[in-house]
Amino acid sequence: MSRLGSESTKYILLKHKMFNLEMQCEVFQRGQIFVEDLDVPYSPSGFITLNDKSRGVKFQCPAEDTARLTYEDAENLMRIVSLENRYKAFKEGSRFKNLEAGSKVFVEVNGREFPGVVKVVSQSCIYSEPMVEVEIEEYSSIVMTSERTMLRQSSNGNIVVNVSFDKLRSRYESRRNPPAWEERLLEALVEQKYNAHSLEKRLISLEETLAVQHQAYENVRECLRVLTQLDLKEKEKDLANSEQISDEFEKELTIEQKINKELELKLNELQRKLASEQEAKKEADHRFELSKQRVQELEVTLAEERHGHEQTKKNVKESSEKIDKLNINLTSTVKALEEKEKHLIRIRQISAAFEKKLVTEQETAKEVEKHHQRNEDKSNELQRKLAYEQKAREEADKRLEICQKTSKELETTLAETQKLVKKRQEPDNECEWILNREEIQLTEEKLGSGTFGTVCKGIFRGTPVAVKQVSVKPRITEYNIENFRREMKMASRCRHPCMLQFIGATSDDQSLLLLTELLDTSLKAVLLDRALNLVEIITIAMDVAKGLNYLHLTRPHPIVHRDISSGNVLLWKHGQSWRGKISDYGNAVLMNYAKTGSGGAISYLAPEMNNKRFSPKSDVYSFGVLLLEMCLREEPSCLDDRDELICLVEDGELRSLIRSCLQQEPTQRPSMDKVLDVLTDQLSNYYITFIFLCFYCYAMVEANVGTVN
Repeated sequence: MSRLGSESTKYILLKHKMFNLEMQCEVFQRGQIFVEDLDVPYSPSGFITLNDKSRGVKFQCPAEDTARLTYEDAENLMRIVSLENRYKAFKEGSRFKNLEAGSKVFVEVNGREFPGVVKVVSQSCIYSEPMVEVEIEEYSSIVMTSERTMLRQSSNGNIVVNVSFDKLRSRYESRRNPPAWEERLLEALVEQKYNAHSLEKRLISLEETLAVQHQAYENVRECLRVLTQLDLKEKEKDLANSEQISDEFEKELTIEQKINKELELKLNELQRKLASEQEAKKEADHRFELSKQRVQELEVTLAEERHGHEQTKKNVKESSEKIDKLNINLTSTVKALEEKEKHLIRIRQISAAFEKKLVTEQETAKEVEKHHQRNEDKSNELQRKLAYEQKAREEADKRLEICQKTSKELETTLAETQKLVKKRQEPDNECEWILNREEIQLTEEKLGSGTFGTVCKGIFRGTPVAVKQVSVKPRITEYNIENFRREMKMASRCRHPCMLQFIGATSDDQSLLLLTELLDTSLKAVLLDRALNLVEIITIAMDVAKGLNYLHLTRPHPIVHRDISSGNVLLWKHGQSWRGKISDYGNAVLMNYAKTGSGGAISYLAPEMNNKRFSPKSDVYSFGVLLLEMCLREEPSCLDDRDELICLVEDGELRSLIRSCLQQEPTQRPSMDKVLDVLTDQLSNYYITFIFLCFYCYAMVEANVGTVN
């Protein structure tokens, strides 16, 4: 094995270092091995000059950050490729001092260790990667994918691998982690080793100075021997010259000592400056972290300001829309004022014509006075005739009183007969809707619950239906039965495509059952699943408006539903779109027979229903809340500010319709037929714009195709 670099002393770096060499920053890691450069004429005390031949760089490093290596230590450490493992091996002591052919080791292959025997140890060098050829004694079939592992088969059939030294471990080496006190002891030994190294360097320098002095002393002795052979004068001159030389030599020594002291002082100053620079760097890092935090806070405030700016933009847009509306109203008012001015001009012309007529009438009045006397004579004759007619009228009034008495008696008898007819007709109407309980099959699938019972899925005569069952807890009361019969009568009267179809009901001693058609889902369930688009919102709202308009226009007395909510609007599929129907007639009443009572969900109730007063305008208010819920996909609470929620609606026409429906005064709310007109106009406008866009896109495509052709 050749001794490459054995003529120079080698050092291992114990700390990570960074030097500015030739205007370039060089980084050296601990565990790297360098050669001491002896060609440097001078280096300050406490520093050594190292040579990195791989980079072609020479640098001076503090002696306390390096450790001098013997030839054997350098050879053993250079066999370890990993710098971190090399540094650990140096702290623990050389691991493979006696590693040679025939040594028994453990070799690591793909994270596993196998026993083996060393065959060949390659040469070690600072600039090349040394390898060890190891023959594995057992496990002849091993799959290896490591890039550093080379595989071949020996003559006896065993596997031979080439690995680096950090993949080997002696068989007699313990694998346990050393305790903390051992690590501290090793660190103390390393520090003592560093101190011994520095002392050794000082001893070498002292030996060199002593050798120089001894050589000078030998020269002096030779001179004295020569002087004895010469004359005394020449001896005295030579002695004087030697004394002068010795004095000069002493002066040079004193000058070198002063230079060394100055260099030590400069080194101390440099160390102080380095410490101050490190403190300044720490302060700069702390300021940098503070600036980072300030930047993050500024970013948060910037995001808040951007959000506020967007809100102000929205408010400006809304205000601009209001200004446009006010401008339109202003123009209309100006036109109306112009028409009024024209009307006043016409009135003035008419008044002038009337004045002319007045003059002519005054002239005719004189002629009328002349005729007045003639008429007086005629009036006397008429008064006589009038007295005769008054007597005849008194006789007619007496006869009329007798006729009125007879008519009142006839009206009372007619009312009694009508009541009797209604009583006889009511059981017949009920019998038309009474169903046999045995024909109804109830399932366990529950569809929902209402004020007076639950709704589940059932089968009636082979057709799936929705069955409403009156609650039997704790008992069936007369009040619940009366409410159920009232709902059944109301349902039998309601026949409309936008109202849930009523099939029939039971009327026996058991729990009462009400059968209706079965639809797909409810509006509340769809809103919980996804948001509706504009066409779906308008279509469903039109269906609900048609149903409410049908109830409100019922004659002789309108019907008020009083429980409009997303849970009571059922949906069914019509092609690819949802259509709606109104359900749950439990709170519906005739306006002529009830003026008080509670309604449905609190968030949908109109303000006047808190005083137990209602009208068809109460359903209009509930419809406005339902439309707001469809637009925002959120049921408005009774505590929410309705004006703020209305401003969140994107469509302008729907926003104005909701605002008009949610007026506090019932008289200011529109009727359902006007609401229906607004919705139909909006839907027709939407389809017109859609058709226009389709034709426009078709025209653009045709134009592009023409240019391509």
